Amino acid sequence: MRNVLLGCLSLCGLALACGEAPTPPPKVPEAPALAASAPVATASAAPPAEAPKVAVKPPPARKEPGYALPIVAPDMAEWERATKVKGVPPAPATCAAYATRLTTGKDCPLPRPALERALKEADPGKRDAQLAALERCPGFTVEQPWPAGFVRTLRADLAPLECADAIADAAIRKPEAGTSPLLSHTLAGLSLAARISRTPRPMPRLAPPFTKDRVLAHTQALIKDWYVEQARIVEEISLAGAKLAFYGRAIVAIEAGLAELRFIEGTRQIPVPEEWNKDPELKDAYFVTLEQALEPRKARARDAVLLGLRELASVGFVHDARVTRARATLARMYAGRRIDMLDDLILPPVTADDGALLGVLSTFYAGFLLPARDTTDPSVLSRVFQRGVPWTVRAALDQDPRRFADPVLRRQYTRVRFDLGRTHWRGADFDAVRDILHHAGDADPAARLLGALVDALSRGPDDAVQMMHAKSPGELQIRDVKALEALAKDPTVGAMAEYDAAVLLALAPPDDARAAYFQDVAARFGRAAAAFSDPALQKRAEERKKAAELVAGAAPK
Repeated sequence: MRNVLLGCLSLCGLALACGEAPTPPPKVPEAPALAASAPVATASAAPPAEAPKVAVKPPPARKEPGYALPIVAPDMAEWERATKVKGVPPAPATCAAYATRLTTGKDCPLPRPALERALKEADPGKRDAQLAALERCPGFTVEQPWPAGFVRTLRADLAPLECADAIADAAIRKPEAGTSPLLSHTLAGLSLAARISRTPRPMPRLAPPFTKDRVLAHTQALIKDWYVEQARIVEEISLAGAKLAFYGRAIVAIEAGLAELRFIEGTRQIPVPEEWNKDPELKDAYFVTLEQALEPRKARARDAVLLGLRELASVGFVHDARVTRARATLARMYAGRRIDMLDDLILPPVTADDGALLGVLSTFYAGFLLPARDTTDPSVLSRVFQRGVPWTVRAALDQDPRRFADPVLRRQYTRVRFDLGRTHWRGADFDAVRDILHHAGDADPAARLLGALVDALSRGPDDAVQMMHAKSPGELQIRDVKALEALAKDPTVGAMAEYDAAVLLALAPPDDARAAYFQDVAARFGRAAAAFSDPALQKRAEERKKAAELVAGAAPK
């Protein structure tokens, strides 16, 4: 048995450590320890009628994470070096059309309506053709409502990722005069991410029979070469991407993390020798050893994706395909430390004017199209906030808090800042919402519910990095639900407050929680189910109640 286990360890080592370990993708700095929080509320059988007095002042507001936006274009020598990395699979043949489309046209409609029509086009090829016609349309020298390089960058971003370099590379090598450095960083990031997205190539397959000798020979002769080459490609491109900034850096970091996961998934597909399959104990030992060997790569993938999400949060992305993809990846990798845990919180719906350009344009690009006058116009911002809250808007509003005297703007802004916070676990967003609502003294039930939520979350982690690195769920410290309890009997938001309090208590139980704690959580979900009038919400609360009861049944008495 010992000799066979050594063979198992050897196989895992061959698959994972062929040659020297590659330099990891850009890593997120180690998360500092969570700050001590105020004493949490004890679970009670029924919510109090009035909010109890808080004996400890809430923690000071965390400032918007500082970001020194690039004032110069990226070092394109680094980008050029990365584009020459050998072994990158070529772009699919379908990408040729994106590189050869004309960027001039005889018909030049009004730019904003034309851009809006293009963004609503579902077919990627037709959409790109419409955008290409706008890119260098004659007569836009005065009327042009976007900066140089805007349409080309947008084209590269909206094309299939594996084709982005077909659009971006020419513009990087011959940039349009006056191109914004932010757009240059983004173009370079899209170009590099496209190459990473085509890596690694599929792992060489072994045909049966899967004897130990054949599997080991296959691993040594083929998988070793595949592993070393593909890891080198991702490493060299990622190092160039790490020198980019803002949105461009985010794009590369996320793709580097996803490439790491493809390595992991490929390694898991190495066939198990038939001799080991016949021995359950040995087979289990093999998979345990394999997962232990994979753990460093999982950590690198996690940190790369977290870095990308941190940059996306700086831009202001909330509802975006890249954010959804990155969060789903982390949730799949670390099911017990889900980055999407706060999505289950229930708040009143938000209505917004949809259909306009700013309602369909990605947050990064919307940040370029907002004149200063628009950052105080609720009718304009309601469209922008459907996708996120651009850094340009946050800067304009946070520098002049007097603008929040407008109740419509205040409601829109606090909600989208809350959504930015819960999407990325950003404490600074929760603190900003808490302070705005505190100074406004808004008695609206929806505002009070939002204020109660940020009161609890403001004692939690600073960001997703800290959340993912916490030693246990209890360390998250988001169990102070006194303010939510005080709203439980409100006829408008009481059921939501009851449900949300239960969600937070379930997400971060103390390390020594016993059955009574989870029984209380189940009771809260039960009260919420009884109070909801919407059948879908009733079902949702009932399902959470049953889950909490199961946990209570397994917890120590």
